[in-house]
Amino acid sequence: MPEFKFDDSEAIEFQLLPTGWYVVTVDSVESAVASTGTRMLKCLLRVDEGEYEGQPLFQNLMLEGRAGGITKSFLRAATGDPSGGSRDTSELVGCKLRVRVTQKIWAEADGGDGELQNNIAKFTPIESDSVFG
Repeated sequence: MPEFKFDDSEAIEFQLLPTGWYVVTVDSVESAVASTGTRMLKCLLRVDEGEYEGQPLFQNLMLEGRAGGITKSFLRAATGDPSGGSRDTSELVGCKLRVRVTQKIWAEADGGDGELQNNIAKFTPIESDSVFG
């Protein structure tokens, strides 16, 4: 039977984060298409500080339709410009921002398992004084 070596020196296990504000860095952004056919960005964010430093957070951002409100919030926080138009995803990688994390149940109707998952409810610029708004 073939053998393999697993390097767990940097492995982080998924954790539910307590509801609150976290400083994060955008690790990666890739274009994708949702199962509904909607264009989206798949984002990987990492918590930068505190007890949960290094914890990954995942966020899909819709590029069309009514679900685009959170995308505008993300773009405003990451770049200062929430407007539409073409962008290069590489300009988003490395951006630091604040996120408000809550939890929600990942509904089976949406392909989930009925378990709680982290949910990014809001994005704000890192220098924002209105993080509690």
